Amino acid sequence: MQDYSNKVTLGILDFYQENESRELLNSLKSKLDVKVHILFIDNGTPKPYSKKFLDEGLVDELVVNEKNTGCGPATVQMYDLCSKRSKIS
Repeated sequence: MQDYSNKVTLGILDFYQENESRELLNSLKSKLDVKVHILFIDNGTPKPYSKKFLDEGLVDELVVNEKNTGCGPATVQMYDLCSKRSKIS
C-alpha cells in the first residue's frame, strides 16, 4: 500500500452520528488502496465517542470541539487544519 498520508488528508466533520461515522471510517479503512491521513472533527457531541475512533486506529488525528460551533465555522476549521497539513516543502 502506497503511503500518501503526508500529501492527502481526508477531513470528516461529525456531530452526534456515531454509527454513521463508524461505518464510514470502517469503509475507508477496508476499501482505500492507499494510506492517507484521516482528520476527524467532533463538533461538540455531548459525551463524545470519537476518542474510541482514535484508540481503534480509525483516525489519525482527532479534534473535539467542546460545544457545537455550527456547520459553517466547523467547515472553516476543517479547511484550515487540512490546508496546513498539505503544505509540502
